[in-house]
Amino acid sequence: MALDKLLILGAPGSGKGTQAKFIADQYGYKHISSGDILRKTASEDTEIGRQIAAIIKAGELVPDELINQMFLNSFKQLEGKKIICDGYPRKLSQAEFLAENNFVFDAVIYLNVSLEEVTDRISGRLTAKISGETYHIKHRPPKVEGVCDVSGEKLIIREDDKPETVKKRYSVYLKETEPLLEFYGSKGVVIEVDSEKSIDVVWKDIERVVFKKK
Repeated sequence: MALDKLLILGAPGSGKGTQAKFIADQYGYKHISSGDILRKTASEDTEIGRQIAAIIKAGELVPDELINQMFLNSFKQLEGKKIICDGYPRKLSQAEFLAENNFVFDAVIYLNVSLEEVTDRISGRLTAKISGETYHIKHRPPKVEGVCDVSGEKLIIREDDKPETVKKRYSVYLKETEPLLEFYGSKGVVIEVDSEKSIDVVWKDIERVVFKKK
């Protein structure tokens, strides 16, 4: 079976963005992330682009109907190309919308990771605001404690990366994603990968179970 349309699911900190990029680079897929599509659409002089730009400028959440239409438009533009979707659909109503519009995923890669592992990964993150560099207290510490190697600026822990925020994000993720897993599971397209391991090992597992690489 051709794997032309892939979806990657995983909690914040599961590594889905990293693994999606690996898949795009190694197997010729177009990586579609929700953030990139949102920014691209908002920059375009179209009716939907102007609507989304105004909503973002006002600091409000983009409603589902616009998100759905935005992605459907993007998928149509990429018809005939291999795509891997990261960050959409993120809830059942969005998956149902795609199904109603005859858009189906050939495989859904689910990166399964525990709250404990996610908390360890994310709450150890250190970010440099100016340079955009990211570090990790344990896994990728800066050369000088608390200072960015590139810009020399002071490193911070983002609000999103604090343990209490990570727990809330994980809880929301589970609430939204469980129905998605059931929805795609009933169609027999979910491939579960243990994402507790290192990035390299997870990637090898994905190649083995998804792309049947020996």
